Amino acid sequence: MTKRVTTIAAGRRRASWLLLFTLGVFAPVVTADIPELARQAVREAVSDRDAPAMAVVALRDGKPWFEVAAGLANPDAHIRMTVDTPVRIASVTKPYVAATLLILADQRQLPLDMPIAGLLSPQWQAVLRDGGYDPLRITLDHLLTHSAGFPDHADSWRYKLTAFLDKDREWKALEQLELMTAMGDPLFEPGTEYHYSDTGYVVLGEIITNLVEEPLSSVVRRHARFAALGLSNTWWERFEQAPGGAAPRARQYIYGFDVTDINATTDLFGGGGLLASTRDMAAFFAALFGNSPAGGSVFQQPQLQAQMLTGGVTSDGYSYHRGVVVFRRNGTLVYSHGGFWGTAVNHYPEHGITIAITVTERSGREAMYQLLNAAIDELEP
Repeated sequence: MTKRVTTIAAGRRRASWLLLFTLGVFAPVVTADIPELARQAVREAVSDRDAPAMAVVALRDGKPWFEVAAGLANPDAHIRMTVDTPVRIASVTKPYVAATLLILADQRQLPLDMPIAGLLSPQWQAVLRDGGYDPLRITLDHLLTHSAGFPDHADSWRYKLTAFLDKDREWKALEQLELMTAMGDPLFEPGTEYHYSDTGYVVLGEIITNLVEEPLSSVVRRHARFAALGLSNTWWERFEQAPGGAAPRARQYIYGFDVTDINATTDLFGGGGLLASTRDMAAFFAALFGNSPAGGSVFQQPQLQAQMLTGGVTSDGYSYHRGVVVFRRNGTLVYSHGGFWGTAVNHYPEHGITIAITVTERSGREAMYQLLNAAIDELEP
């Protein structure tokens, strides 16, 4: 039975912990009190009922800076949240998929402006064409940067109703593409504008699978170097078994209702699909843009990191490059990505800092992003 677990606190009740966090944790001068101050801040967020649980991991130059967790990962079972508790990270999966595609394209000498027609089966191409989308004019780069003119199947009323009212509904990747094409004509000419679309990354997932003739999960695991980076609490839901020793998953909620058991295929094929801990999210992002102590960088070819951070169409001051959002806030450069259920990772390249946050209640995303914005505001440009 679906359960209401909490009410959402008013924004004014966040003020004290945000102030404590920004003054204590993100001040330019680092003190020995930072870990304790961070614990107090996150505990207050949980006690204010922004979420049943919250976790934060911060790295500096790829090395541990501080980590904090509070609340219950599973309120019914009274299991505590930790920074190693896995959650569905939803769209934070996209940087993993984008990195894999960039690596494969480099290995196979595929230009990013290559049309996707030759990389998809006739059936997938036919669905696109029947919907008014020309796979000869849509490129890999358009999919990577959300500039293909695709709507988002996840915004379809049919998708939303089915996902939340029929939790056992099994989806196939091609069905999600069909759902997108049924939403109407292309939004714009490829490459001219930006519109975020999970469907574009579902198509990228299919392309990766076709290129290597292996399941998406194993291709991303290998090329994104999960083992080398020590990502021991990261795996693909449904496609992979939980790693040995992995902590139990957290329960996740939206406006107090438990959505943990929504069928994994609702968001599995590249736009989302990964389960990961807050610690592992931070480690992966640090390895994308710097170095992790466990195994260096995701990219073995340094030019691929620069390639990931170029391209895209700027919209409202934000640029979605190849799998990552890039923007400046108060002069501070930020590489970022968030996930629907309540995950976010920011990397601040000018400071060598990476911060990953998980809240187990979607409504707590407001507090999560307030925290990240407060962090940026305290960093010197």
